[in-house]
Amino acid sequence: VIVWNLTTGELVQSIQCPFNGAISAVVWIHLRDTKDTCFVFGCADGSLHVYRRKGANLSFEFVSVNSEGHDGPIEDLCFDPVHCRIASVGGGHPQVWKVSSTGTLTSMLKISASKEAIARNVFFANEGMDLLVFYLETHEM
Repeated sequence: VIVWNLTTGELVQSIQCPFNGAISAVVWIHLRDTKDTCFVFGCADGSLHVYRRKGANLSFEFVSVNSEGHDGPIEDLCFDPVHCRIASVGGGHPQVWKVSSTGTLTSMLKISASKEAIARNVFFANEGMDLLVFYLETHEM
């Protein structure tokens, strides 16, 4: 992950995860009761990593990692700012995570993988009350 300052064009930070494989998805998030800038990225091994920038600090700091959600690469991530949740797709199935005020991810819902269809994208709708899941092979939603 490379973070750039778009105002100055300067490189702010470069983050690598050599043990978790390629970084395949990223999403900006916020934590409850804080204005700190945060993001989550997913890796090829199915792990999700949370980073946070506190206050006026320029660089992001590691907060947490969750390696228990997906058996394959993370394909997509989406953030629900109303309920502070993340939806992820990895290993062909979607999952929903609750984001704590400290940045820890806890599984809320894991939809089992289908043999006929492989989930590729997720999107929160209806102010976070609905989750759209897009499937590759069947063209279903």
